Amino acid sequence: MTKNKYTNLLLQTLGCFISAAGIYSFAVAAEVPVTGIAGICAILYRLFGIPMGLSNVLINIPIILCTYKLLGRSFFIRSVYCMVLFAIFTDYLLPLMPVYQGDRDDLRRRGRRYRRCADLHEQLEHRRP
Repeated sequence: MTKNKYTNLLLQTLGCFISAAGIYSFAVAAEVPVTGIAGICAILYRLFGIPMGLSNVLINIPIILCTYKLLGRSFFIRSVYCMVLFAIFTDYLLPLMPVYQGDRDDLRRRGRRYRRCADLHEQLEHRRP
């Protein structure tokens, strides 16, 4: 966090846009698994057509309320700002932009290759004395 509040606001807005663009335009469009709240939102979008931004806001409400209790009013306000901005970007702005149409099979192959490397790493870790 910088000392200038306008710089912070700009960086938060930019971060929300990049995050929303990455999830909406690349991960969901290419059917690449996403984790966390965004992953749950992507599943709800795929199965039921629930807008990702709306489900993101609804799922994050309990988490945001906990931030108010644990981390204070300032963090709470910044979190609500970013949550709402992410929802607006995901549901209204990004559908107007082009979606990634790359090689989905290549992304899936890379995912399988990563899982094989992770499995090999886990096996090697268990062999150590």
